[in-house]
Amino acid sequence: MKRTIIIASLFLLTGTILKAQDVLKIDSLKKVLTTEASDTVTLKKYLVLAVSRLQTNNAAAKFLILDWIIDKSKENKYQQYEANGYYWKAVTFMITGQSDKSVEWYTTAMKLAHDINYLYLENNCNIGLGAFYFNNEQYDKARSYFEKVIDISLKNNFTAALTSAYLNMSNVIFGATKHLPSPKYDEVIHYMKLSLEVAEKRQDTVFLIKANTGIGSMYNLKKEYALSERYMKQAGVYLAVPKWEYLGSNFYGNLGEVYKVQNKYKEAIENFQKGLVILKKYPDPDLEYKYYGSLAELSEATGDYANAYQYQTRYSSLRDSLLNSEKFKASAELDIKYQQAVKDKEISRLQAEQKIRQLESEKQKAIIAGNLLEAKRKEDEITILSREKEVQDLQLQQQKEMLARNQLQARADSQQIQLGFQQSLLKEKQISNQQRTRNYLIGGLALLGLLAFVLYRNISARKRAYTQLENKSQQIKEQALQLSRQAKLIAQFQSQMNPHFVYNALHNIQGLVLSSEIQKANKQIQSLAQLMRKTFSNAEKDDIPLEEEINYLQKYIEFESTAFDRPLEFQVKVDKEAEQALIPPMMIQPFVENAIKHAELKKVENPYIKVLIQLENDLLSISVRDNGLGIKTGESGFEKLSHSMSVIKSRLDLIFQGKADVSNKPVFAVKTVPEIESGTLVKFYLPLNYNF
Repeated sequence: MKRTIIIASLFLLTGTILKAQDVLKIDSLKKVLTTEASDTVTLKKYLVLAVSRLQTNNAAAKFLILDWIIDKSKENKYQQYEANGYYWKAVTFMITGQSDKSVEWYTTAMKLAHDINYLYLENNCNIGLGAFYFNNEQYDKARSYFEKVIDISLKNNFTAALTSAYLNMSNVIFGATKHLPSPKYDEVIHYMKLSLEVAEKRQDTVFLIKANTGIGSMYNLKKEYALSERYMKQAGVYLAVPKWEYLGSNFYGNLGEVYKVQNKYKEAIENFQKGLVILKKYPDPDLEYKYYGSLAELSEATGDYANAYQYQTRYSSLRDSLLNSEKFKASAELDIKYQQAVKDKEISRLQAEQKIRQLESEKQKAIIAGNLLEAKRKEDEITILSREKEVQDLQLQQQKEMLARNQLQARADSQQIQLGFQQSLLKEKQISNQQRTRNYLIGGLALLGLLAFVLYRNISARKRAYTQLENKSQQIKEQALQLSRQAKLIAQFQSQMNPHFVYNALHNIQGLVLSSEIQKANKQIQSLAQLMRKTFSNAEKDDIPLEEEINYLQKYIEFESTAFDRPLEFQVKVDKEAEQALIPPMMIQPFVENAIKHAELKKVENPYIKVLIQLENDLLSISVRDNGLGIKTGESGFEKLSHSMSVIKSRLDLIFQGKADVSNKPVFAVKTVPEIESGTLVKFYLPLNYNF
C-alpha cells in the first residue's frame, strides 16, 4: 500500500483574475489579444488567467494566451514573463499528456531562467523535469534534477522547495532500488528525515504527515516494527486535524500494512476500514481496490469467510474495471496513431502517382517538340519517382501490418484481463467453499450421516468444477503466451527500420537528383530497396545465421558511407567458436546506426566502427564501439536513442525473462564519454544458439 508521490512546488501569481468562460472561443480570444496592451500589468493578468482560471478542457486557449505572452515579452524584453510563459507551456503539455513536448519547454524555460538568474523558476523547471523522468522510471536522470533543486534551495533558503526535494529524492532512490536484492532503505530514510527536519521548522503539516508516513513504511520493510509504529503514530497526530483528512487514505493503508505483516489482524482490519471511509469522501479507485484485496486476505486469515467473499468480489470488480479502462485507452490511442499513419502514406503514394502521370505527359510533349534531352530528363525523373513509390508502397504495407499487429496485441491484453478474472473467480470460489464447509459442520451430530453424504457429493462436484476452471485458465494462459510471442514480433518489426533512416535516405536521394547525379541516385535507391526487402523478409524470423546479419551490416555501411567525406572504417571480428551462431535479426544494426547518426563520426579524423562478437560464459557477447565525440547527455541526440534502445531492452527482457544480469554482468550496457576516453561502447549478451 506504499505510494510514492512527486511533489512539485508550483508558484502562484497574484493580481487581477478574469472571470473565464467554460470553454473560450479561440477566434474571439485572438481578436481580444490583438487589442491588448503589452505592459507587465496586462501580461500578469493574462498569465493568471491561463494558469489559474482555465481548466484542462481550455488547453487551446491556454496555449494561445501563453504564446501571446511569450511573443510580447520577447518584443519588450520582459525576460521573466518570457520564462514563465515557457514554463507554463511545459506544465500544460504535461497535464494534457504530451510529456515529450513538456520536456522541451521545461528545458527552454530552465535555460532562460538560469541566464537571467531567476532561481525560483529554475528550481520549478528542475522539479518538473525530475517528475517526468521519475514517472518514466529513468531514476538516474530524475535524481540529477532533484539534486539541483536541493543545491539551489540550500543556497537560497527556498525551504518549501527543499522539503519536497528531499522527499522526492527518497522516492527516486526507493523506485530505483526496490527490486534489488538489497534495497537502499537507509538512504531513503535519510532523505525522508531531512524532509521531516525542514518541515518541522516550517510547521508544514502536509509534509510532516507524508514524511512520517514514509519513514514508518521504510522501517516496516526493514522489519523494525517498533520504529515503524512510532513514526506512523506521529503522522496520525497531525492527521487528527480535520482539514488534513484527505491525506488519511494513504496513511491508513500504510499503517494497515504495518500491522498486517506482524499478523496483528484486528488492528490491520480496523485501519483499512478507516481508510475506506475516507475514500468514500475522496475517491481513488486505484487505492480502493488494493484496500479490498488486503481486507479479503485478512478476513480469510481470521476465518471471516462471509466478509472475505464480499471484499474479494469488490476487489475483483474494481481491478478489472481499472485494467479494462487502461487497456482500452492505450489501444484506442495506438489505433488512431496507426490509422493516421496509413492515411498519410496513402496520400503520399497518390501524390507520387499524380506526379508520375504529369511527368509522362511532359515527356510526350517534349518528344513531340523534338526535345529529346528534355524527354530523357523526364524519363529519369519518372524512373526515380517510380522507385520512390515502390519504397512508399513498402512503407504503407509496413504501417498496415503494424495496425494489424496492434489489434492483435489488444486481443492479447484482453486475454490477459480474462485470465486475471478467472484467477479471481478461483479465489472467490475457494473462499465460498470454506464458508459453506463451515456451515455444513455446524448442523450437529443428529444429521451427521446425511451431512457427510451431502458434503461428499458437494466436494466432488466442486472439485470437478475447480478442475474445469483450472483447465480453462491453463488454456487462456497458453493463448496469452502465444499472443505474447506474436507481440514480440511486433517489437522486432518496429525496431527494424528506423523511419528517420528512411526519411533521411530519401532526402539524400532527392539531393542527388536535384544535382543531376542520376547514376548515384539510382544506385542509392537500389541499395535502399535491397536493405528494406531484407529487413522485411527477416521480420518474422526468430533467429538468423550470424553471417547473414554481418552481410546485412556490410550493405548498410556501404549505403551510409556515401555521406562521409572521408573513409569510414568498419570492422567485424568474430571468434571462431561463434561463427555458426544464430541471433535474432536486427539486434546489432540499431547501434551501428546510432554510431553513424549521433556519435558525430563525421567530425573525427579517422572514423571507425568496430564490432566484436565472442563467447563469454556460454553466452554470445556483442560489442559495438566507435571513436566519435560521444553521445552528449542532455542534448537532443541522446534523447533520440531512447526508442531504439528501449526496443532492444524489451527484446532482451523477453529473451532473458526479465533478468537484468547474467553471470554477474549486465545484459545490456552503454558507456560514452566521459565514462570512457572516447567514443561510445555498447555491449550486450544473447543466449548461445547454433545452426545445427
